[in-house]
Amino acid sequence: MIKKGKNWIKARCKTSYAQGFIDSIEYFSSIRLLKTQVDFHGYTILPDSTILSKNGRPLKKQLRERRGGKFDHCVVLYYDGKARKHTVQRLILAAFDGPMEGYEGNHLNRDTLDNRLPNLGRATPSENQRHWRNSEKENVDESA
Repeated sequence: MIKKGKNWIKARCKTSYAQGFIDSIEYFSSIRLLKTQVDFHGYTILPDSTILSKNGRPLKKQLRERRGGKFDHCVVLYYDGKARKHTVQRLILAAFDGPMEGYEGNHLNRDTLDNRLPNLGRATPSENQRHWRNSEKENVDESA
């Protein structure tokens, strides 16, 4: 017979808490993927990285050079009487995941021009750097 002491109760509480946490992550992930479009100051943002203008036409994406010779897609949005340049990844993450204060967009497949929602994730700057360093090492090991 198994004794049900204090340690068993603590272990059960930790397990149920972790399971509840995992369930909530799965719930919010499914909500994230259920949204089909988000309106932002009259512009429509789609999860496949398309941004539609106020009259329904796709906006032209501009390339912006980043450090290390990589590029990002940017769009110019006009609202509140001003023109503002936004990166597509930040627009998509903010629209489907919420505010981005303190976080960066992380491209899971390391292709900075692939701004589809399933390829994007939010990460702190240190997590983002760690992901890029680790995936760079994995790619070098695979090619050897």
